[in-house]
Amino acid sequence: DNPQVFLVPLPEFCTTVPCQDAFGTARSVTHTGKEKPPMKNVKVTVASLKSVLIDPQKNLARVNLACKQAVRDGARMLLLPELMLTGHGGHPKMIESAEPVPDGPLTRSMIDMSREADLCLCVGIAELDHDIVYNSMAVFDRGRYLGLQRKIHMSSDEYLWFGVGEEISL
Repeated sequence: DNPQVFLVPLPEFCTTVPCQDAFGTARSVTHTGKEKPPMKNVKVTVASLKSVLIDPQKNLARVNLACKQAVRDGARMLLLPELMLTGHGGHPKMIESAEPVPDGPLTRSMIDMSREADLCLCVGIAELDHDIVYNSMAVFDRGRYLGLQRKIHMSSDEYLWFGVGEEISL
């Protein structure tokens, strides 16, 4: 359950594309060709945590500890496992804690946690939308919900429990 820390270059703006000029200098260029400030390095913590299938509050506590570790390590972003908040394992209990995103209590806790830790958090959750449960990854940054990605390519048993995502939205 110890998070790993990586240094990853990320574009400063979501609409930019990393490229190099003739001298090999990293540049960020928008789709209109206008240059943006050079890319900067961002420290990312990747936490390989074990979730508990029937205890979302325990999972939140584990995420909170990972946030504290990421902050101590100087990270700007924390990546967490698939279904971390609601639990993972080929069992019907995987979907019992499903909730609407971003209005459910677990995702509200993640919004607060990202604000308090000043981190960007990417975390897995069983998302409930129109009576369909999706295996989703939600993204929060400094107290804001940025969006989610529903899993598109399911393993053979996941089709029993989850709806299939239809697009890449993040």
